[in-house]
Amino acid sequence: MPKIIHIRELTVGHDVDIEEYRHIIDSRDFQRLRNINQLDFNYMAIYPGVRHTRFWHSVGVLECERRIIDMVNSRTNGYKFSESESATAKLAALLHDFKHSPGSHGVETVLEGVGEPDHDTKTVEVLHTLEEKIKKVPSIDFDLLIKIFKREHPLYHTIWDLVGSDVLHYLNDDAIMAGLNPLTDADSIIAHIAYDGEKYGVMFKKREVVRKHIEAYVRQYLTFYNAKACALMKGLLRRGVYEAIEAGLKPSEIWEMNDFELAIAMHNYSPLSREILERILYRRLPKAFLTIKIQGYEAFEDPGNKFNKVFTLPEKKLANITKQLKNAEKVIELERSIEKTLDYNPGSITVADMPEIRLLKEKDVNLQKKSGEWVTLFTMHPQYAQYRKEFLNGIRREYTFRIGVHEHLREDAYKHADEVFGLLTPLI
Repeated sequence: MPKIIHIRELTVGHDVDIEEYRHIIDSRDFQRLRNINQLDFNYMAIYPGVRHTRFWHSVGVLECERRIIDMVNSRTNGYKFSESESATAKLAALLHDFKHSPGSHGVETVLEGVGEPDHDTKTVEVLHTLEEKIKKVPSIDFDLLIKIFKREHPLYHTIWDLVGSDVLHYLNDDAIMAGLNPLTDADSIIAHIAYDGEKYGVMFKKREVVRKHIEAYVRQYLTFYNAKACALMKGLLRRGVYEAIEAGLKPSEIWEMNDFELAIAMHNYSPLSREILERILYRRLPKAFLTIKIQGYEAFEDPGNKFNKVFTLPEKKLANITKQLKNAEKVIELERSIEKTLDYNPGSITVADMPEIRLLKEKDVNLQKKSGEWVTLFTMHPQYAQYRKEFLNGIRREYTFRIGVHEHLREDAYKHADEVFGLLTPLI
């Protein structure tokens, strides 16, 4: 009897046949994903329902990729995936988070900051050690699998593009698990996927669905994944892991851990990493005392808290700060500098984790016309140039950089907000 996993695929229940991948799914590396939350510790910040895992998501992305491939192959005319392309792309989808770090992306930035590779590179390293096991999957082209993970073959677009199986699955699933209404019509996008062996996108006639999808993607990133409490929580986790590494935790060992094992390591390696873990687990979150908005968009910051000072910067200068602070060592250096300046205990200051503005602004999707010609959504027509302007204004309106502090220190930190802002000058 084939092995079945039952998941909610997008908005309905779905049985996923994983029999041909069973020997991989049953491996320790893949089972590790059962205990890595998809959204790290966001369930402790705002959304208690987001307890779904990287395992759940990986199986969902496999099914999403299967639907994309079946849709392309079902058409009378156009490109057809070969048997090996189909099998290999589906396996790549299943394994796309295979060596994701525990604690999600916030921990990965710490690992990269101390010389470790990103999780895709780490996945490639491990796949080479599992080559014989992987080749037991019918019709697999191992060399093609490696090229997909290295982004050297166009099939990678079917997984990691903005309308790829990864994004389509997590945008819907994360929203549903958080108790929110999904803002993107993934079923319609999958039904109109276009691929010619080189370029990947959506049929031109669904350009309005795609436009709403891009807007939903950015809105979800800024108001859900990086909501104030969530961004500060990720910053707190980053500091705790960094302190544990400084106390002797080997970065290479973190790749083998799940969330529980990472928490145990934080508890055991240093008093400060233990204190930070307890703050996360008992939701003693930092409170923002310094906020920076893009110049002209400061009115969109909630003025309700009198101990949160709002500054403004031109977009390019704020972008410089957030770009440099993707380096975990620079973030920790800044946090420690603020703590020393204000004479606070180590771990008192938290810089919120935020995505780079540049990466959000670059979002676009390929559209294929009936003639076979490809265009991109925001460059095809003056009307859509206006939509892009509105899209960029939406990013600028929501984008916010914050520095937080222990709640009992907030009023004092607020009094020194100008001094702390001055410490950011070298990053500008």
